[in-house]
Amino acid sequence: MDDKDMRPIKTLPNCTLGASTGPQTIVVRQVVAEKEKQKSLDIHVVVPDSKPAIEQIVDVFIKDVEINSVDVITDKVIVRGEFEIKAIYVACLPDRPVHAMEVKHYKWTVDIDMPGARRGMDASAMMMMIAGTTITMTMTAMTIATTMIMMMIATAAENLMFLSYCGLMQK
Repeated sequence: MDDKDMRPIKTLPNCTLGASTGPQTIVVRQVVAEKEKQKSLDIHVVVPDSKPAIEQIVDVFIKDVEINSVDVITDKVIVRGEFEIKAIYVACLPDRPVHAMEVKHYKWTVDIDMPGARRGMDASAMMMMIAGTTITMTMTAMTIATTMIMMMIATAAENLMFLSYCGLMQK
């Protein structure tokens, strides 16, 4: 701390703030950086042996998207999460029944470059899907391939503390 940070503080006449309790601490949350990043995930799911082969895909969707952690390292925010994939399909059987399969806890990670971010800062993230799925099938193994595009918005912030003496602040 240099001398300019230690300058004397004048109190105002008739000031009652802090008269009996002393100076009040004010915490200000300062956003250091905020960024958006789009990420495309190509996901290939093989139909398990316990399920019949696929004749036709009815629908594939992503559900229960969660952000599990948001970590800050130097100049970067790392967001980790998971979601579930559900596929509904017509089976390649004589009576053509409809079947479904799920993949739970599909994990993902997004790294967002964020100049100014430092380890120990608070961070938050928000994610939204901005595109649906595309479906392909291969002839050798029944595979559902889906592409999910997500938009991630992350913020890194730090808390600054000030002492207030009757409306005057000192860092």
